[in-house]
Amino acid sequence: MESNAPGNPDYTVRDRAVAENLMWVIDQAEPGAKAVFWAHKVHIQT
Repeated sequence: MESNAPGNPDYTVRDRAVAENLMWVIDQAEPGAKAVFWAHKVHIQT
């Protein structure tokens, strides 16, 4: 298995940390502010 393959615990921890950071950024924004985020398809697939 690749070290960054889905299902790898380190991969899951990283993705969760990124998601938490994005939520923090959104929470800090002014009301009505817009933001653009991008990610590799592997990080956003379900």
